[in-house]
Amino acid sequence: MAVSKERLRELAARDSLSDYLPYVAWEDGMYVLADTSLGFVWEINPLLFAGEDAKRILGGILSDRVLPPGSSVKFHVFASELISPFFPEEATAVNGLCREIAGERKRLYTRDMRERVGVPARDFRFLVSVRIPPGSGKNKVTESEWEKHAENARKLGASVTGVLNSAQLHPRDLPPAQLILLLREALNPDGHWYDDPYYLDRPGGPYDQNEEIRNQVVDRETAIEVRAGEITLGDARLRGYSPVSMPEHFSLDEFHELLGDPLQGLSQVPAYFFLQAGFVIPERKKASEVRAKAVMVKQQSFGLVTRFIPRLRKKAENFDFLVNALEDEELVMGSLSLFLKTRGEEEAERVKEMVTGIWRARNFDLREERYILLPLLLESLPLGTEPALTKLLRRNSTMQASAGASILPVMSDWKGTGSGPLTFISRRGQIMKLDLFRSSSNYNCAVFAQSGSGKSFLTSDMITGYLAEGAQVFVIDIGRSYEKLCGLVGGEFVVFDEKSGISLNPFSRVTDIDEDMELLKPLFAQMASPSEKIGDLGKSLLEEAIKKAWEKSGPEARIDDVVEALSGISDPHRRSDDLAHMLYAYSSRGQYGRFFEGPSSLSFESDLNVLELEELKAKPELQTVVVLMIIWHIEREMYLGSRERRKLAIIDEAWDLLGGGVSGEFIAHGYRRARKYNGAFVSITQSLLDFYRAGDLGESVLENSAWMFMLRQKGESVEEIKKGGKLLLGDYFGELVSTLSTRPGEFSEVFIYNSERGMGLGRLVVDPFSYWTYTTNPDDVSLLNGFISEGMEVHEAIERCIEVSRKQ
Repeated sequence: MAVSKERLRELAARDSLSDYLPYVAWEDGMYVLADTSLGFVWEINPLLFAGEDAKRILGGILSDRVLPPGSSVKFHVFASELISPFFPEEATAVNGLCREIAGERKRLYTRDMRERVGVPARDFRFLVSVRIPPGSGKNKVTESEWEKHAENARKLGASVTGVLNSAQLHPRDLPPAQLILLLREALNPDGHWYDDPYYLDRPGGPYDQNEEIRNQVVDRETAIEVRAGEITLGDARLRGYSPVSMPEHFSLDEFHELLGDPLQGLSQVPAYFFLQAGFVIPERKKASEVRAKAVMVKQQSFGLVTRFIPRLRKKAENFDFLVNALEDEELVMGSLSLFLKTRGEEEAERVKEMVTGIWRARNFDLREERYILLPLLLESLPLGTEPALTKLLRRNSTMQASAGASILPVMSDWKGTGSGPLTFISRRGQIMKLDLFRSSSNYNCAVFAQSGSGKSFLTSDMITGYLAEGAQVFVIDIGRSYEKLCGLVGGEFVVFDEKSGISLNPFSRVTDIDEDMELLKPLFAQMASPSEKIGDLGKSLLEEAIKKAWEKSGPEARIDDVVEALSGISDPHRRSDDLAHMLYAYSSRGQYGRFFEGPSSLSFESDLNVLELEELKAKPELQTVVVLMIIWHIEREMYLGSRERRKLAIIDEAWDLLGGGVSGEFIAHGYRRARKYNGAFVSITQSLLDFYRAGDLGESVLENSAWMFMLRQKGESVEEIKKGGKLLLGDYFGELVSTLSTRPGEFSEVFIYNSERGMGLGRLVVDPFSYWTYTTNPDDVSLLNGFISEGMEVHEAIERCIEVSRKQ
C-alpha cells in the first residue's frame, strides 16, 4: 500500500526502515513495488565522453514521448567499494612469489588504498530505474488490470532500453541479488562484509526469492538513528545534500566532474557516496500552470520590490525562458541528491568541505539536508519516487527535458577490460583491470615511458601478473633491468656475449619453409644489409638461396649453405655474388659465425626467460641481428607451444637497434602471426615519437599494436603528439595526457589507449611486497641481497626489508 504522510512522519521513531522500502518482488525482469507500481532497474556502461548527441538522445527519456505522465525515471551512480569480484580467488601459477604478489595486491586494493592515494578503490556503478504506476491509479487492481499493467510496462521498458542503447549505454537488467548488494552497502554500517566471496557465491547469492526483497536489505543488527543532519548506521554516518541553485548552462561532460576532478588528483570525493538525478513526467496541464505562475512572478518583479528582492527578477527571467520553450519541448520535474557515508564527526566534516568545494567550483550551491533526511534518502533510492513522498519533500524543480538531460550521471572513468592480471586505479578511485589478450584485433602493446616515469615497475608488474596466470614470458633487454626479478621468481637469465656459446641458427626452428619464408627472408636481408634495403631483386635471390639451403640440409642447414647457394645462382648482374659476400660475416669463417653455427641451442624451459644483450653493445650490427634472431626463436616457441597457454614477449631498450634495413618488415610479420598462437609482443621505448622516427619499423610496431601505454612524457613531446595527430584523443583526453605524473615510491600514472576497447588514465600503485620485488634502486637491491645471502628465503627476505623500511 502507499505510504501516508502521517506514517512517514512516524518513520524514524517507530518503524523498521525495511517497511518503507518499495521493493517487494522480482517477476519476469520487472520489480513489483509496494503500491502495485512496476519498475525496471538497468545497469549501464558509463560513457567516457558525452557530447550533445548523447544529451539529445537521453532527453527523450524525460519526455512523455517515451514514458506516460506520472512515471518517474532515475539515474544513479554508486561509488561501490565491493570490489572482490575483480580479484578471483584462484591462481594458476606454480610460482609462489607471483601468487604472493597477487594476494598482496588484492589486500592493497580492498583495504589500504585510501591511505595510499587519498581515495578508496571502488567501482562506479551506474543505474537507470523507471517506475510505472498502475494506469488506474489504484493500489489494489484486479488480475486482468494487473496483466494489462504488466504488458504496458514491458512495452515502456523496451522503449527506454532502446533509447539507452541509442546513447551507447548498453543497459542490462540489474537482478535482485545485485540490487540488494548495492542497497546493503548504502544502508548498513559496513558494506564490506557483503564483499566476502563465500557470501557472494553461495547458492542463490544474497537473494532469497521466498522473501520480500525489501526485507533482505537492512541487517537486523543495524541500529538506525535519525538526527538533525545525519542518519547513524551503527558507527557510520550518512549525510544527504541537494543543490539549492545550479548553473544556467551545463553539459554532461562538465557534470561528471562532480564525481571528482579527472585532471587533478587532490580534488576528489574520499568516501563512499551515491548520487541520483530523479525526474517525474508531469501531466500536460503543467504547461498552463507554468504560464500562470510566470504571470504572477512577472507582476511581482515590477517596481521597487525588486531592489530588495533581486531574486524575483532572476526568477521572472527563468519563467520567461520556460514559457518560450514550451512550444518546442516538454517540461519535467527534476531533482538532484547526494549521500555521503563516513565514520566519525571529524571525517564527516572534512568530506563535507571537500565535496561542497568540488560542487561550488562548478557553480552548484550544495546544501546539507537537516530535517527531511530520511524521507529524502527513501526518495533517492532506485525506484524510490512515490507521489506522496515527492510532494512532501518539495525538492523537485520544473525544467526543460534538455536541461534535465544535462545533469545525468552517465560519464565516468574507463574500467579497462573488466578482468585481467594488470590492476590500475583512476584518480577518482575507479578500479581498472586490464588484459592485453582481451582485444579483437591483436594483443600487442607499445609502451612509451620517459626515464624515471615508472617503466621498470610497470613492466615488472606485467611480468609477474601474467606469470601468476600461468603464462610464459620472454624479455629481451639491454641493461640488466630484469636480472634481479628473474632470479627472485626462479627464471632463466641468458647473457649473450663472446663466451656464451649459444647458437641462434634459424633453420633449426623452421617447420614449413614456405610459411616461414616471410620471416626468414627479412632476417637474412638484415644480415646482408643492416642499414639499407636490398630491393625486390635482392629479396628474390635470398628466397631462392634459402630454399636451396633447406632442400639440401633441412633443419641442419647453416648460413654457409645460403652463401654457397647464392654463389651458385646464375646472375648476369652478379647481385647474388654481392649478397654472398655481404653474408660472409655470419658464415662459419666470419667474425659472427660462432653465434649461428650448429643446431640452435637457445631453449626456453622456464616460465620467465630474460635474454640480456648488454655485452654485445660494442657490435651494434650483430646486436641487431641477434635481437631479430631471438624474436624469431620466440615466435617459433609460440607456434610450437600449447595454444591454450598465453605467451608474452617484452622487448625493452632495443628499438634504437632496429631502425635500419628491413627489420620493420620482419617485425610486422612476426607481430601479425603472434595472435594465432595466443601470443603478444610488448615494445618499450621512451616516447611515441621514437616509433615514428624509426621509419618502417616504428610504423610496423604501431600498426600491429592494439594497445598503447603512455607514462609521463616531456611537455614538448606531448604537444608534438597532439598537434601531429599521432593519437586521436580529442581535447579532453589530450589534456589528460598532459597531466601524467609519477610520484616515486607512491604511484606511476599510465594513459592506456585501445581504439576498440577504450582509453583512460590509471595509476599503478604497488604494495610494499611488490615494491621490494621490483625495485632496482641500488641501496634497496643491496639490502635485499644481503638478507638472502644470510640464508633467508626470498619471501622472508622481502618481509624483512618491509620491516626495516617501516622503521626508517
